Amino acid sequence: MRISPFSRRAGVCLLLGASLACAAETPASAKPGAGASETRAGVPTLTLYMKQFGELEARLLAAQANRNAAQLEVLLSPLFEYRRAEGGATPRQSWLEEQLRLPELGSKRLTHLVVFETGAHAIANFRLGDEQGKERFIVDVWAPTGEGQWQLRARFDSPTGAQKY
Repeated sequence: MRISPFSRRAGVCLLLGASLACAAETPASAKPGAGASETRAGVPTLTLYMKQFGELEARLLAAQANRNAAQLEVLLSPLFEYRRAEGGATPRQSWLEEQLRLPELGSKRLTHLVVFETGAHAIANFRLGDEQGKERFIVDVWAPTGEGQWQLRARFDSPTGAQKY
């Protein structure tokens, strides 16, 4: 039986959609500073990327909490850009200055971490919550430096909950 190119593409799209749905249902979480990751009950898979980028995200959170400009400089790409759902882009230097001026961040919790490899880059998405129960959905794009290290190239930040767009 001959399969048309359209049928093949539809099958690939269904397979990709199912894979993404499964990935969304198998999150891992990491507490900043602890370096530990845990998976949802019944899903014992922790990928190497989830571990590696969970640790990078924890280092970034710790650098923000400690107002460690030197560590932030190492972790951010020279082309870093921050974008919020509520507004436009913030360039690297402005974001760094803002991080150093912010009042104490308090405890943050990173949950539902999923990491996708896309060519040379890695895309991590997760929920970032605070002590008051407020959560934000974060998508980070990490780029390799060529020296075996990774730097954050872009961060997309959106509130979670009942907000409508």
